[in-house]
Amino acid sequence: LDNVIGNLDRHEGNWMVTKDGDALPIDHGLAFPWKNESQGFMNYDFQKEVPLTGDDVQGLQKLSSQREALTERLSGLLEKPAIESMFDRVDRMVSEQKTSNWWQGSNSKVGWDR
Repeated sequence: LDNVIGNLDRHEGNWMVTKDGDALPIDHGLAFPWKNESQGFMNYDFQKEVPLTGDDVQGLQKLSSQREALTERLSGLLEKPAIESMFDRVDRMVSEQKTSNWWQGSNSKVGWDR
C-alpha cells in the first residue's frame, strides 16, 4: 500500500500494535507525492524490493483497469499529478512484479515539490 500511495513517512515510529499483536500502519500524511523522483530527506525506511504474488499483481491490475473512474473520484481530493504518479507506480509494480523504491529517486537532500 505504501508504494501505491507513495507514502514518504513510513518508519518504525509510524506503526501501532493491536492488542492481538498485529501491526497497524499509521500516519499517511505524506502520501501521494506529485512526482516519482527524488523526495529529498522525506523517504520511508523500507527500501527492500519485495516480490509480488500473483494475487498482488492481479489486485494491482484491477486497480489500474479502473484508472479512469478512480481518477474522477480522486480528483476532488488529490491533484492530478499525484494521481498520475500513483498509477505510474502501480503500472511499474505490475510490469516488474515487485515493489521497489525507484519512485523515490536518490536520497539527496533536495526540496520536495508538493
